[in-house]
Amino acid sequence: MLQVPAQILNEIQATGRMVNPELSRLFSMSQDEIASEHDKLTAQIMAKGYGRSTALAYLDVMPLLVERRAISSYLSASGREDLRPALPNLETPEEAAIVGTRNRNLNPGQSANLLQLLERVYR
Repeated sequence: MLQVPAQILNEIQATGRMVNPELSRLFSMSQDEIASEHDKLTAQIMAKGYGRSTALAYLDVMPLLVERRAISSYLSASGREDLRPALPNLETPEEAAIVGTRNRNLNPGQSANLLQLLERVYR
């Protein structure tokens, strides 16, 4: 979520439509706090045996997948469809894995790991 200014994330969080409490907390942070939390989350994922590229890809796309409804609602209600390239509507773990794989140039093994991580959080 580092590709989107904290102000936009704060506005999405303020809609009250987010479903994941941890992501809601993250979306309410300042830019510096988000960067720090991102570093911590990257380290936690890597500690579970995943590589840095996989961890970063996961953190890029997982919030988009999990909070897709809140994000889409915000973009429509605010008229900020110009943000859609930075906040794509990812409907499935497979779609999110494709985007994450492309954005981080993951190899097939890393891509499979990313999909596995995304399937765990999908609802």
